[in-house]
Amino acid sequence: MSITQEYIKRNMLFTAMEECFWAIQHAPFYLPLHMRLAEILLRENRIEDAAAKYLTVAEVYQTRGDFQQAIRVYKKILRLTPMDVSVRARLIDLLVSHGQIDMALEQYMAMADAYYQLAQVNKALEKYNEALRLAPRGDPSRGWQVQILHCIGDIEMQRLAWRDAIAIYKQIKELAPEDEKARLYLVDLYFKLKMRKQALTEMDELTALYQKQGKPDKAIAALEDAISLRPEELSLRQRLAQVYVQQGKKDKAIAVLDELGEKQLDAGLKDQAARTIQAIIALEPPNLEAYQKLLAQIRA
Repeated sequence: MSITQEYIKRNMLFTAMEECFWAIQHAPFYLPLHMRLAEILLRENRIEDAAAKYLTVAEVYQTRGDFQQAIRVYKKILRLTPMDVSVRARLIDLLVSHGQIDMALEQYMAMADAYYQLAQVNKALEKYNEALRLAPRGDPSRGWQVQILHCIGDIEMQRLAWRDAIAIYKQIKELAPEDEKARLYLVDLYFKLKMRKQALTEMDELTALYQKQGKPDKAIAALEDAISLRPEELSLRQRLAQVYVQQGKKDKAIAVLDELGEKQLDAGLKDQAARTIQAIIALEPPNLEAYQKLLAQIRA
């Protein structure tokens, strides 16, 4: 081992390999020699040969019952060939069988992502669902179920399976009521599916959550983003004005209500416009008389 290391240092890789082969003939079951041979192959940029040699070593360690060494070598292989799902599956089975659930779940996530990168979306979902069944055995502080559900939700969103995505994000909401991303996606998905009432209810719950957390700026940002995506949804402007009023930002509330009133008048919604002007008057704007006159005109 020392001699081969010295040859490697001098970059005499062929000589180091010959020395390895000679030693293996005399001690064929000494696994560090096989590991050294894999290292030399790797230095020669023979990735597949090195991975194959490491795999043989991992299998022997596993057969001998030296599971920690087997796990270490499997991880080494995956650093060389991260898309090798068969090796990752072996590692997952080994980790689960020895109670290393969090490490197994990490590998499940990497495996599902590998399938996704290989454009095998159904396989990716299959592995995420397997991980989901294992997740309750993991460390609760890691929030595995929520992590995995978010990955599944992202896939459902990308393939436009909106109703399936809603089911996923509702599960996340139950598990983690303060998960902002899930709630924002629910608002967007409900609007996409013309479920306006549910979308507005979800937005109201989200803004209430931000207020409870003392994050009014986030409530404002969420409403502004929703308005930019759906400028025709006038109820969102009403809610934005309410948040501004709650924060004591009267000028901004008046500006939002003024724009809302104009849009209501343009749409022929005179009763709603009248109520909006009344709300502006209640805030005592600088040009109070102009709004009072406008209200009288609308009523006339």
